[in-house]
This record gives sequence, C-alpha cells and structure tokens, in this order.
Amino acid sequence: MHANIRQAIHRAAQAHDLPRDLIAAMVQVESAGDPWAVRAEPGYRWLWNVERGAPTQAREPDGFPAPDRVSPSTEYWGQKHSWGLMQIMGAVAREHGYQSPYFTTLCEPDVGLRYGCKLLIALYDRHHAHYGWEGVVSAYNSGRPDSRRGAAYAEKVRHAGGL
Repeated sequence: MHANIRQAIHRAAQAHDLPRDLIAAMVQVESAGDPWAVRAEPGYRWLWNVERGAPTQAREPDGFPAPDRVSPSTEYWGQKHSWGLMQIMGAVAREHGYQSPYFTTLCEPDVGLRYGCKLLIALYDRHHAHYGWEGVVSAYNSGRPDSRRGAAYAEKVRHAGGL
C-alpha cells in the first residue's frame, strides 16, 4: 500500500478513535488500497432522500431527489455505487452527512475514509455490545452483524490483520 494511503489511514483512525490496523485491513479487503476503486451495485435498495433527510426505497431514477446541479439519474445511480478506499456506498455517505453534489470526491482518500469511519462508528455504537468487532465489521459489509456473508467478510478482514 502506498505511503500516502497509509498516512491517510493513520489520520482517519486517529481522528475517529478507531483501530488503525482494522481500518488498514478493511481498506485492503475493500479496494486493495486503490482510492479510485468504484463498484456499481445496481441491486442496492436502501437509498437516501436528500430533500427529506430520510431513507427511501425508490425504484426508478426519474424524479429522484438530487442536490443542485445534479440530475436525478446521476444521484440515483451514484447512491448505488461504492466508492474509494473503504467502498462506502453513495447512499450511506449521504446518510452520514456527505453533501458534495458529486460522489467522485469519495475517492479522495481523506474524504472516503472519513465517511467509512463514520459508518463504522455508527455500527460500533449499534452492535459492538452484543456482537463485538466481528459483528461490527460484518454489518459494514452486509448490513447485519450476524449474516453469513458478513461473517465471511469479517474473516477476510481478520486474515488481512484487522481483527
């Protein structure tokens, strides 16, 4: 992993009081340290209505609420992509306060790490007491602390040195 990426991980972990090795392992598993990693996830259903500040399950991009200067289709499909080092979903970044009109800035290491860490903290607060870090990491990937897919992801993070 490039030294600049390692430094960004260190800054993000320190700023959010999270284990640096965990963040580094998640970055390795999610993007192999490539800040420009982008993945379309067309089946992702939990989108964020930026006008209401609330979740939505919109099924069509037509008329989807979007920030100024952004077409509804661009916002809709941007929310259905994972972005950057921690592969944060566009919708999840919106839910956690991401306000840039375009999702591409999530590929800037400090920005993407900030929103990935915000999600990790929220999941920690929700799941750590009952499921530990493994459940938190599982939920990061699958949305649930106890899913089979999430457990397989947590095992990858463990193998990368994070758990």
